[in-house]
Amino acid sequence: MATLELFQFQRFDHREADGRHLWSVSMSINDVPEPKRQLPYIRLASGLPWTEANTWLASRACDPADDLSAKTIIRDARSLVSYANFLEANGLVWNDLHKPDSEKPTYLYKSHRNLNVKEGTGAYSTAQTELRAVANFYIWCTSTGQLSDGCKPFLTRTTQVQVSTKFGSKTVEKTVSNMPLKRRRTAPRSTLEGGLKPVPAELQKRILTLSEAHAGTEVTLMLAIGFSSGIRLGSITDLKCETIEKAASTNLKGHKSIKIGPAHGVMTKFSTNYSPVVPDALIQRLTSYITSVRRLKRAIKHGGRYSQYLFLTPQGRPYHDDDGIPSSAIGVAIHRIRAIAQASDVPIEDFRFHDSRATFACNLLDAAMAIGIPVTSALSTITEFLGQSDERTALRYVQHAQKRRIVGKYNDLYGQWLLELTQHETP
Repeated sequence: MATLELFQFQRFDHREADGRHLWSVSMSINDVPEPKRQLPYIRLASGLPWTEANTWLASRACDPADDLSAKTIIRDARSLVSYANFLEANGLVWNDLHKPDSEKPTYLYKSHRNLNVKEGTGAYSTAQTELRAVANFYIWCTSTGQLSDGCKPFLTRTTQVQVSTKFGSKTVEKTVSNMPLKRRRTAPRSTLEGGLKPVPAELQKRILTLSEAHAGTEVTLMLAIGFSSGIRLGSITDLKCETIEKAASTNLKGHKSIKIGPAHGVMTKFSTNYSPVVPDALIQRLTSYITSVRRLKRAIKHGGRYSQYLFLTPQGRPYHDDDGIPSSAIGVAIHRIRAIAQASDVPIEDFRFHDSRATFACNLLDAAMAIGIPVTSALSTITEFLGQSDERTALRYVQHAQKRRIVGKYNDLYGQWLLELTQHETP
């Protein structure tokens, strides 16, 4: 099988001075030296490196215009490893493209991932991520001459897209392919951050009950933290026992605050330091979990090397890798919960872990608006509790909460009108 290895990578800038070649560590947009990063390296089943794929990954890491995180590059590398293993299992060669579309490795892989989704053995979002990475790899190969003339891995077209830079937004041309799967026909999702969808209280209870029964204590507690505090999954998997033990009182009745961010030893998006709130009852349960036999059995593995982490896998490791990417075991558990829920007619087929963040935000805003807190104050509260630096994202939560209240009020009035109408019908 193809394997993925990681090595330390650092970008350097080159310049000439007095006939000498000088190299210096590249500076980030904040004018500080870029830190060392993990760079993926793919080795095929034969033991040889996949040179073209590794060159593509390295070029993305070195291109300051892309400014991609290590997580993104490693995610794409994992997608290519999955593709390489599919090719190996089926006796296919990645650049053997002089054949009908139905026999090309790209389209065969697309059919394979589509079948996985239909049979419930793979998540739609995972399939899309992998297919997009494979498509981007081939597009790069075509543009850099890695493929021979006449090789067409799939159909492509050029489109214009808006991209954001540190100087503002601009329009660029982008090559897209027909590799991604067709969009699923589902009920329209709300227009929240990343297309998130808040979960009603009753469904939250059902999700947690199903999780406890089929996904285990750790995933259940992670979901409970997400629903009740809005903390992102990446930060939840990096929580330390000390984070919970140092929970402090707050002005919010029945809640305590914890400190997360680089300054407090817990990874956060954009390296933001902030203090989310967690219900007292959940803090108490987490405190009990820290000293539970279940967790202590995991904590002593590997000589206690990872014992500081709140959540540990059965193998005694954190639920994320060295770059902070959450373990795929969590995604598998969520997929299992959705499948079991579907069999029981529980409507959570679109539920994603990150929806727990939207749920907390909307519940918080509903409470704020119910007691008449002004929108400006609500915006300040949501950005503070979610650790957001951009109020535009928080504003979408406010708009969504207002829309929900309007729809709810309309439904109440319509229901009352309908009731009165039926009461006055002629016998």
